[in-house]
Amino acid sequence: MFEVILRFDDPSATSDHSLEKNIFEVLEEVGIPATVAVVPYRADGENLIPTLQTNVPHLIDSHRAGIIEITQHGYAHKHIKTTHIGDPSEFYSTSKESQAQRIIAGRNLLESTFSTKIKGFIPPWNTYDSNTTDILSELNYGYLSGNYVTLPSSKPKIRLIPSTTHIRSIRRAYAEAKRRSWLNTCAVALMHHYDFREWRHKPGPLSLADFKTDLVWLKNQPDVRFSTLSTMADRLSVSKCWSINKRRLLHYKLSWKIKRYLPSELLPIHPLWLYLVT
Repeated sequence: MFEVILRFDDPSATSDHSLEKNIFEVLEEVGIPATVAVVPYRADGENLIPTLQTNVPHLIDSHRAGIIEITQHGYAHKHIKTTHIGDPSEFYSTSKESQAQRIIAGRNLLESTFSTKIKGFIPPWNTYDSNTTDILSELNYGYLSGNYVTLPSSKPKIRLIPSTTHIRSIRRAYAEAKRRSWLNTCAVALMHHYDFREWRHKPGPLSLADFKTDLVWLKNQPDVRFSTLSTMADRLSVSKCWSINKRRLLHYKLSWKIKRYLPSELLPIHPLWLYLVT
């Protein structure tokens, strides 16, 4: 079985709501859920615009209809620090106190806006540190979905579920899974507004029509099922998620001579040697 999780980042009070409505309409028509990472506050000069019921009614409606699950995308999506490999971050290498204040304020706003418990956390640019994971576990979050490059040095007390591919590569992910049909496999497919040709700022490579075609094709495969990040987190233990991230990091560091025999778009639920295909 090949499990697919769609993760859509960056909706907020000021994002492209027209495009978001169209994406959610496709999801509803095809009958596929998605995890949507919502930014609690968006910067407008020196001001922060909160994500409220009055300015995101399309998100409210889609959430109530069960089309999307809401997760927290940081606080204000601000570039505060830079990681050791040069990636921007809102949380990496900042104090535990300041991180806790922003995480709690962001969660409180989203829970009020969507009248639901926020179970997960997705840091902007997927970057975080051990302070982030400590705070989230203390606040009883169910999971963090980020990258594996800023992985803490020791196992945290929260489930870490990294993204593995992009929506434009979802057919390639399925091909990798199909070549390993003896294993249960999974892909966490990341998508942003800029992936779509209909984005109001700059056309991306993927049209909404192509998006729908890919989802319909994938759903019609007999060995595919769709899920959400919270559903996956409910099934996986903290230790299992830690092993997944360690394998993902190992894959990142391997020589291309070995990588070419391993899948690049799948979540390494199993030990890497089980995925080897010659």
